[in-house]
Amino acid sequence: MAAPASAPAISFMDQEELPETSSSDDDNCEEFLIQKNTLKRPRSPDGDNISALGNFEGSSNEAAKILDVTDTRPSLDNSNRKKQGRGRGRAGTGRGRGSKTVDQPRLTLISSAVVTNGQLDKLTNKEPQSSVQLGHDDRAALQEELSMLHGKVAFLEEELSKSRQDATNYHQLSDRVAKELKDLKDHDQQMRSKQMKVLSDLLIAVSKAERQEARMRIRQESFRLGNVGVMRAGTIISEIWEDGQAIKDLNSHLKSLLETKETIERHRKSLKKRQSGEYSLFLKYIFPLLLVLVDLNHYKLQ
Repeated sequence: MAAPASAPAISFMDQEELPETSSSDDDNCEEFLIQKNTLKRPRSPDGDNISALGNFEGSSNEAAKILDVTDTRPSLDNSNRKKQGRGRGRAGTGRGRGSKTVDQPRLTLISSAVVTNGQLDKLTNKEPQSSVQLGHDDRAALQEELSMLHGKVAFLEEELSKSRQDATNYHQLSDRVAKELKDLKDHDQQMRSKQMKVLSDLLIAVSKAERQEARMRIRQESFRLGNVGVMRAGTIISEIWEDGQAIKDLNSHLKSLLETKETIERHRKSLKKRQSGEYSLFLKYIFPLLLVLVDLNHYKLQ
């Protein structure tokens, strides 16, 4: 689109070598003086390819409009030349101010159109290369990112499978531990019941053994010490204590000692009537000896 626009601009310069203008030309050329040159824009960097393509399309459309306006300029110049030929004799030597003011916008428009066409040509030449390079770079970046994402997905899937396997193993282990704990609790309960039963049986056996031993000792000592007997008096039955042989022997020995004491007392009274000297001698020597003998016999009996 830029190549056809450059050809009319060059032919237009050939026709406008010596323009002849008048004061009426200023009114016709005002539209060229107030127009803003929107084609001269800074060249976009290689990274902003998408914005450069949009600017390129807008600038190409505006350049086409300006070239269409410049194509209509020769017809206006021809009519102005006819008017100048009627009123003035020297067409070549017009006013310097009018010719300069008309030539300046024309040259500006032509140069801007040429520069714009050059920029458009450069942009059209660079656009396929930049788009191709952008496509290859984007594709390589997307492929790299896609491969990276595939790697991450594979890694995460592997981690997920491992986590699920670990969760399954831990769940099985937890079930097994819970079952073992339940078995241990049941076994502990059974052992406690058995322990209580064994302890109760042992205590019963010990108490029975102690009672039997106490009974045997009582039986063995009952003949020597005595036992509980039953005495019946008519219709009344009562329990009494019957002394054993040892107690009977002690009682008989004590009885004999008492008889000996009484004999000694009688003999002492009879001797008292005798001489006081003999009696004092008896009380001093013989009686203490008799008391000592009595005490010794009593100790032996015990």
